[in-house]
Amino acid sequence: MNISVRTQVEKNAKNRLYTISNIDWLSSTTLILEFEDYDKSFIPGQHVSLSTLEGYEDREYSIYSGNNDDKLSLLIKIVDDGFLTTKLNLLHKGDKMLINGPHGRFKLEDKDAKNWFIATGTGIAPFRSFVRSHNLDGYNLIHGVTSKTESIDRNEFINGSYVVCTSQDDTGDFNGRVTSYLSKANLKTNDKFYLCGNGSMVYDVKNLLRDKGISPENVLTEVYF
Repeated sequence: MNISVRTQVEKNAKNRLYTISNIDWLSSTTLILEFEDYDKSFIPGQHVSLSTLEGYEDREYSIYSGNNDDKLSLLIKIVDDGFLTTKLNLLHKGDKMLINGPHGRFKLEDKDAKNWFIATGTGIAPFRSFVRSHNLDGYNLIHGVTSKTESIDRNEFINGSYVVCTSQDDTGDFNGRVTSYLSKANLKTNDKFYLCGNGSMVYDVKNLLRDKGISPENVLTEVYF
């Protein structure tokens, strides 16, 4: 470990080095990054901050794995001008990265409620962690993507209702945005709603739920920037 990395680790006890055990490219722009020997005491729904060994900048990613899994998994979307993601192409199995965390209060409040998980893109990550950690069934997962080819690990959600909403073609289960789907769905005021994805989706869905009489207490959000 070089001096700059050691100094940063010593400044923050939560900041530790972890070894990449696998890199699974789902597409040219989306990958699953796995790390071995990660502490499983995180709460499903939390996120970690990830950075390279230089440690100058980090980025936050929701945990994709369940807390019963052997490895920590992160679902990552490559951003063309992203400081960190543009460097991931240079990483290999066995390389090390800095992980800080876990952090956050986004968690499943009542596994026995009628739960609606509403995501765009890689915002599906905490919901996979929910399902794997709590052995959930009977939930509704509404996933907004541009095309069905962007739907991820659909077989992980067979015990719930997984609806793929495609905004740019008709290959999904529903042609349109998640807001269009929810506007026609049978929503109850005592249902629980969990939103994770880009800010505009979260904002629009919160307004839609408000207009349908859903209490803000039944809506939990995690915004991806």
